[in-house]
Amino acid sequence: MENNETTNNTKPSFFNGLFSDPSVIVDITKNPSKYAMNFYNSLSTRNKQYIVYGAGVALLVYGYTLKNKK
Repeated sequence: MENNETTNNTKPSFFNGLFSDPSVIVDITKNPSKYAMNFYNSLSTRNKQYIVYGAGVALLVYGYTLKNKK
């Protein structure tokens, strides 16, 4: 029998490592920027665009709420 990852032709997910070796969470807390960039770089271009658009919308909403507080 083949591994599920090879039959679906998908690359291993970043989160699979967290579940198979929970000690990775300690490493992430020590150097979060390294693991965040590794996760971001593992995404497809479309998913990266979603993150950028989401961050842009969040900044617009944040700016709007700051404007309304004054």
